[in-house]
Amino acid sequence: MSAQHESALPGERNGDPRLLSGFRFDVRSLPGDIRVVTLVGEIDLLFLARLQAVLLDELTAPARAVILDLTRVDFLAAGAVGVLAGAQRRAAARRIELHLVGAQRMVHRVFELTGLTGLLPCHPTVPDALRLLDPTGQA
Repeated sequence: MSAQHESALPGERNGDPRLLSGFRFDVRSLPGDIRVVTLVGEIDLLFLARLQAVLLDELTAPARAVILDLTRVDFLAAGAVGVLAGAQRRAAARRIELHLVGAQRMVHRVFELTGLTGLLPCHPTVPDALRLLDPTGQA
């Protein structure tokens, strides 16, 4: 059973889920210390710092793995590649597995061109990532 978890940025709790002028996110905690961060909307240059803050928050919380669900992201600025690479370094330093899921075709193409797909595991769906993280199906 999954539990809803809110990890609002300071001063930004204005509803559920948090709306950050076109970019919102939601965090779920799953059994096995797995967290799913779902991003929704457009992540342009204005929101890179917020994306970084969300990821930093999730990568400092106790977790075995963090799944970043991009299924509902319409646009991802190229600068987000650096944010995600930095998140991967933080995750590796804390022995947390970081996985990307559901990147739209154009977003995934940016990941391929920049080499991010070689750095971070990419999956079509959250269940695909969960099967890899927990082949027994306990998560």
